[in-house]
Amino acid sequence: MAIWSGETIGQRIERLREGCGLTQFELGERVDLSEHVIYRIEKDRVRIENSRDMLERLAVVLGVSADYILRGETSAERQTMALIDDKLMRGECTAEQAERLKEMGTAEMRRRSNVRVPLSHFEIDVMLEAVRERRPR
Repeated sequence: MAIWSGETIGQRIERLREGCGLTQFELGERVDLSEHVIYRIEKDRVRIENSRDMLERLAVVLGVSADYILRGETSAERQTMALIDDKLMRGECTAEQAERLKEMGTAEMRRRSNVRVPLSHFEIDVMLEAVRERRPR
């Protein structure tokens, strides 16, 4: 059981899953695992450190790197920027909106006491709605 800042791999996966607004069942469906296996992973009863395939599938769905899942030691800012770039590539926002999101995301992470945690998909979506509602002057 790997621990970083008092957080186990399972706890990190649970926090990320909840940050994405997913149930254990929904996450399991997206990564082709049963809800019970997700539960066991989150309770650190299933070791995923040696399953690169499982790690990669979880990382993609949770919007982080496999390294972050294992160690919690990657750049939160870089991960947040990657999520925003992904929204731009999928056509969910314009280039101008993406730049504004990056500014807002950086400011929000600096405001927090723990800047090692990337913004979640939900937080980015909330910021995107705020950017869209803002009228040009």
